[in-house]
Amino acid sequence: TITVTGVNDENVDGNQEYTIGLSADLGVDLEKENPEVTTFAGSGAESYADGIGTAAAFKYPKGLASDGTYLFVGDGLNKHVRKIELSTGDVTRIYPKEKDADGNLVSLGHLGCDIEGLTTDSTITNIYYLGCSGVWQLNIASGERKRIAGATTFGNTVDGTGTSATFNGPRGITLLNNKLYIMESAAIRVIDISGDDA
Repeated sequence: TITVTGVNDENVDGNQEYTIGLSADLGVDLEKENPEVTTFAGSGAESYADGIGTAAAFKYPKGLASDGTYLFVGDGLNKHVRKIELSTGDVTRIYPKEKDADGNLVSLGHLGCDIEGLTTDSTITNIYYLGCSGVWQLNIASGERKRIAGATTFGNTVDGTGTSATFNGPRGITLLNNKLYIMESAAIRVIDISGDDA
């Protein structure tokens, strides 16, 4: 709503002054000081359980991403990527798989690492997560996971290609313009995934 109100001007120049007021009803109280906080999912007990809303359980979740239908959660010490259906609150997990020596996908009981953060790619095809001092790719549809960067052991900050690079406590990750930015103990690292067709 725009309101224009004329104001009598007694100045000798004869110009008319106006006061203009702007307002918009967006259905949001921008000055709300006491917003309500509720629990969307998780019982509050540090455990593992699938279920609806507070019937589910997590253990130190770290990292959130979404495709608009699901919320993806890095379930830190449970070593799983969980997914929450936004419309129902139903919490399940992505069942991880890995290729064996013959190229066959083999189911894994869990991801094998504490998850320290996650993000998705721009097409919402893959999740990229941090764990075991490396960066991993997890295909949302198939569950296939593979290490894309970082040596298999903890190390200092060393640049390199793929698993020849080392990370020093990576613990935060985001995607911008097909580049993964990773936060670690004393540096911000970057990985260009624009050529990744996996």
